[in-house]
Amino acid sequence: MMSLPFMYGFVNERWTKVIDVMLEKKQGNRKIHMLRIIALLEADFNTALKILFSQKLIKNAEKAGLNDEQWGSRKDRMAMDPAMRNLMAFEYGRYMRIVIAMFAADLTACFDRMFPSLSNVSAGKFGMEKNVLLSRGKTIQKMRRAVRTGHGVSEATYGNEEGEPEIAGELQGKGDVAILYCLQSSITLDAHAKLFPELVLPSPGGGRAIRKRNDGYVDDVNTWAGKIERDLGDVEEVMYDLQVRAQGLTDLNEVSGGSTAFHKCACQLLSWRSTGKTLEINYDMEGVGMVLTDAKGAASKIRMLSPSGTNKGLGYFQAVDANQKVEYEERMGKIKKTCSAANSARLQYSEAKQLLERRLLMQTRYGLTLSQFTKAQCERMSAQINKTFLPLMRINRHMPRAVVYGPVRWGGLGLNTDMYCLQLQCAMVYLVRVLRWDKIVADDIITAIDALQLRSGFVSPVLEEVSTPIVHAGKGWLLNLMRAMMREYDVSAQIEHLWKPSLQRENDVALLEAFSKIDGIKPREMILASEFRIWLRVTMLSELADEQGTKIERYKIMNGSEWRATTTLKGWPTGIVPTDEHRRVFRHCLRATVCTGMNKYGAVRDYELSTPMGGWYPVPRAIEYSAYRSEDTVFMRDEEGLHECTPIGNGHYEIKQETVLEPPVRSHPIPVNMSGPGVLWTHRPARLVETPQVDLPATVTLDEIEDDVQEIDLISDAAVHVEEGKGGVCWRAIDANDKVCSERFPIE
Repeated sequence: MMSLPFMYGFVNERWTKVIDVMLEKKQGNRKIHMLRIIALLEADFNTALKILFSQKLIKNAEKAGLNDEQWGSRKDRMAMDPAMRNLMAFEYGRYMRIVIAMFAADLTACFDRMFPSLSNVSAGKFGMEKNVLLSRGKTIQKMRRAVRTGHGVSEATYGNEEGEPEIAGELQGKGDVAILYCLQSSITLDAHAKLFPELVLPSPGGGRAIRKRNDGYVDDVNTWAGKIERDLGDVEEVMYDLQVRAQGLTDLNEVSGGSTAFHKCACQLLSWRSTGKTLEINYDMEGVGMVLTDAKGAASKIRMLSPSGTNKGLGYFQAVDANQKVEYEERMGKIKKTCSAANSARLQYSEAKQLLERRLLMQTRYGLTLSQFTKAQCERMSAQINKTFLPLMRINRHMPRAVVYGPVRWGGLGLNTDMYCLQLQCAMVYLVRVLRWDKIVADDIITAIDALQLRSGFVSPVLEEVSTPIVHAGKGWLLNLMRAMMREYDVSAQIEHLWKPSLQRENDVALLEAFSKIDGIKPREMILASEFRIWLRVTMLSELADEQGTKIERYKIMNGSEWRATTTLKGWPTGIVPTDEHRRVFRHCLRATVCTGMNKYGAVRDYELSTPMGGWYPVPRAIEYSAYRSEDTVFMRDEEGLHECTPIGNGHYEIKQETVLEPPVRSHPIPVNMSGPGVLWTHRPARLVETPQVDLPATVTLDEIEDDVQEIDLISDAAVHVEEGKGGVCWRAIDANDKVCSERFPIE
């Protein structure tokens, strides 16, 4: 029976009866503007709306293409995803030292200001039948609403009256309202995308990028602005751009009846100042701000947060400078509140266990996925939980923690209250999930890891080889949580599609990676050496040495030098003009690693390499050179670009007028001489060698494993393609002699 009104477009009179209740948004605060109105509808009406809109319409909309900037009310998307996107954007900004700003907006009475007539248009656009929309719209128009309080349900009702202003707005609590707002918001964000270009934060290697205009979760929308081509005076330009973008989104929301709650909005800015030695986050917000106006022209000044200030968005307190003070206090406060309530209740064992696992830990897990708490902070959280819940579960609170945390199959209690370990577990599970799905959040995380890779100056993947600390790249989720904890637990992660710099030739090394292994080197020295490396725009020793691979010319590293390489990467961190101290520390590091035959008094001559470099690997070059030698010809660079040359005999090459985008991979830098107009000469042959391959253990079949093998290490994994439904499994068995038996087979 509940389908008939939607089939023929009429009103079921029973469905027009609604009861309004009011809930506290914040416990104990009963001010009228802090109460939320929830409508209680007839169960069959609400169920029908859920089936038609939350199950059927949203599938049509996803196939038609919803805006990717709206994350709320959509399958396989959660509030953690836009929160992680925010985290990765600021993380990228800290590694690359760009100016980036975010405006966090919140709407007033979001669902209550929606016009049912516009909602019907949005639903019709995505394929909802006409009679369904007629029945729904007429039912809302004729609704009579009673009010329930502590005294009961009122006999009087209110609703639309003839000759009176119409009471518009969808009802919060109605089964279709979340989907309808998602559709309407998607259309608004599409319109905003046509007005403003997206902010693109590229991976250094190209390909992937963090692409942002807005990130919305229902009515909480963050608008972004930034500048990639950077200098230290970009704040005013970025803030103006952010204000224009935010005003545009505010105006578009008001077109459809929405209203921005300016008093709840905030702005966060990542900018930089020079200390003479390095760049630091600028905490001085004086003179920085933005003003927005509503539809009536009333202006409001937006609250400007310090980089250490936090904005609570999507259940997480996030600071531009990655400090965790407020987030820790919030998590610790919730733990103490739950523990206090548990102590005052007379709980049985099963009740205490359920409260711990189903309430407290589930609530804490969300924040731990994005947090980067220190070990001491996590231990304080664990201690608070254990001293409360262990006695309630009839367990001595001094029980050895190995027993408390250990698996049941090994004689432990299986309580996962070790917050430090749980923090890494939550982060790793989330990381693996989004990387396997390989969608927008994966692009953001991979791009941020690429930026960290560039900033570190290492050639080894930063999450795969974690034994060497990175003390010169600042702090963040990837460094403070993932890499530091992975190093402590001896864990590494091999992630596909990551960019990393390539060794350019035989005996090449990454400069900062070599410097970080100097005995007794101090963090301050690593920071100074890193700053000079960023100024030089080099990563590998081969990029700093001459084309022969035997020395580093003194004019590149001596005091007063202005030599800088021209990078071919898509982005490079902002640096400062180095001082003599930067150069002195950098030269000291060179003498301690790759130029061990030099002493600090040898400044009058070039720095000879301890181990000369050999042939060139066929890999992309990270900096520009004046000439390249391939196996067939020569390429020459001038002001117009890169020109291919034609051999004309006796080592002479004629330069073509046409330009090419880049040299072939199978080419390498060489010095050349001009022998005439448009003609160059070189006698140097191509010195290409094949890139060394990583030796893998020999693969054998099952029957080749010796019968007397007592112990075998097993590694397995499985994955399912979420769209195609295809799955795969692989496993590997390794015996004590490092013999490997591997087998891969599809899931039936």
